[in-house]
This record gives sequence, C-alpha cells and structure tokens, in this order.
Amino acid sequence: MSAEACYERVYDGAHLSRNSAQQTTSIRASLAKPRSDGAILRIEVARRGQRESRFSALGDCSGHPNSNVLGSGEGLVIPTMKRRDAITCIMTTANLDEEGGTAGYELLDGGRGLRIHIQDSMVMQQTGAIRARNVPIAFGPADRVFDLRRVDAVRCDALAKAHPGF
Repeated sequence: MSAEACYERVYDGAHLSRNSAQQTTSIRASLAKPRSDGAILRIEVARRGQRESRFSALGDCSGHPNSNVLGSGEGLVIPTMKRRDAITCIMTTANLDEEGGTAGYELLDGGRGLRIHIQDSMVMQQTGAIRARNVPIAFGPADRVFDLRRVDAVRCDALAKAHPGF
C-alpha cells in the first residue's frame, strides 16, 4: 500500500538551535487522490520534548474561488496562504470523530516539493499508541509553514494505514 505522493522534512539540531521558537522537529505528509481542486492530505509531526510521540491527522482538501476566505467574506482562513482560492483542508482524526482544524497546501517544483500551511492549532491523534487519543496541538508562528521534499512513497505507508481516508 503506497501513498500516491509522500513528502518529508526532518530538522537538524543546527536549524532547531537557530529557530528556538519552532516546536516541530519533523513533518511528513502524503497526498492521496490528488486532483486539480484538492486531495486527501495526511500529516504527521514530531515535536520538541515529545521524543517518543508522533501526532497525525487526516484532511479532506478542496480548492475553489473562495476556499480560503472566512465565512464573513473578510480575511483569509489561513493567512499565510495569500490566495483566496488556495487549497484548504478540513482536518480530522483517524476515527473521523473530531474536527481538527484547518491546513492547506501548495505543490512546489512540479510536485517535487510540498508547502504545508497550518492555521494555528490542530486536534491530532497520537500515532502508534495502543489507545490512541486525540490531542490538541498548538502551532505557533514558527510552526505554521513547512517546505517538504518528495521522498519514496513507502515512507508514508504507516501514515496511510493509520488514516485510510474518507
């Protein structure tokens, strides 16, 4: 079971020392069923101080003329994404039992890269736990935009298995 596209970024100690406010130490993402107006996005993060824990979430993504516009019509859902028609994702946990926040993505370099945007918080599920629990994760200003590089799809197999999709 290989994810259709897998992306990853692991931050080394030098980067984390220079960016002390950043809490994310690694991020992995897969895109399944990609189409011009969206996809299924799976995200997994590791955070400082939580060495043994990884957290993941699943998102249903779409892009249309106002997909990144607040319901009031004023302002953007994800301010780091400047386009009103950006592809945004409603995130949830693996059990589909709790809405988990909003993320978005942009493909870079013809699909060789992926830029993930996270609103400000997300309910994620502890990955690999015997009794997985939903955990609210706060993403501060240093943890809202991530540039990932495409890696071998098998690196996302466990993530795809944990979050089979909608």
